Amino acid sequence: KLFGPRGVIRRSCSVLSMAGLVAYSDSSSDEEGSSVGERDCDGGSGGGGGSDVGERDCDGGRGGDTPPGKKARIENSPSHFLPLPSSILDMFPEEEGGDGSAVSEDRQGRVRSFPHVRGNWATFVFIPVPYSRNLGNCITAFHEPLRSILDPGTGTNPPEFIPMPQDSLHVSLSRTVATRHHCIEPLTHMLGERLRTKKRFTLGFSSLAFYSNDEKTTSFLGVKISKSYDQLCSVVSDVDECFAQYNLQQFYKNPSFHMSIYWCAGDIVPRVTDRHIIQLQECWEGLVSEYDLAAAVESVDVTGVRLKSGNKCFSFPLSDT
Repeated sequence: KLFGPRGVIRRSCSVLSMAGLVAYSDSSSDEEGSSVGERDCDGGSGGGGGSDVGERDCDGGRGGDTPPGKKARIENSPSHFLPLPSSILDMFPEEEGGDGSAVSEDRQGRVRSFPHVRGNWATFVFIPVPYSRNLGNCITAFHEPLRSILDPGTGTNPPEFIPMPQDSLHVSLSRTVATRHHCIEPLTHMLGERLRTKKRFTLGFSSLAFYSNDEKTTSFLGVKISKSYDQLCSVVSDVDECFAQYNLQQFYKNPSFHMSIYWCAGDIVPRVTDRHIIQLQECWEGLVSEYDLAAAVESVDVTGVRLKSGNKCFSFPLSDT
């Protein structure tokens, strides 16, 4: 290899040709996905995830690891290194936190559930919720009552609520997990086979609720579904069975299906009272009526399910018969 540990270059490389330096983009933008209903998909979960979430190679082997014998010979062989010029070091800046650990944030600034590791793709399954101008205006108008109602009860540093991007409104059907790139194609094929016989159904949204992620680093305000709970659980069961084949984490037991409309940093769930929820619900229902959304939020047709992995989306249409 050309480079040894950061800041050094192997002595065996006598000539360093600047023409030979090639910048490679992240695997989530270069690698090709499978051909099952694939399309580019921006936003959402971001790029690859981390290896501390349960995963395995889809063939059960070591994947792309170096064979043990060869790796041992490389690590145990005596090597001498020369300092790498600072002009070259500056070409490859590392993004680090204050403690030297890699910063793991998505494009909106939310802290990821696991660090980015090249070759691992953040993956989750969801139902997209159609966006409309009236729905967007309703969510935007809800920001002021949300801030004013919660500010008095959340301490001296009230949270900053940020609306979810208009192209990312969805109902989650899985956790976000780290998937090896070469496992994505067989996983999507397996999931497509399981879902193609599922019939289409209709969702409705009604009451508000607050949620936080497992790490308690982010809170969400969501609108809970009001019908088709059993159909959603049936789809989740199929997703869980497919994920289990790759040792990926299962979805929550007795899930509370919802569409997140706002998020903020930290865990505010313990500080939100029943009175807050009642006041917010009244304001939300008033805005839904004002923007003529009652019929729209009570009848959302679900015609398909999607899996997002890195920057690729895979669509699985549901049966219309």
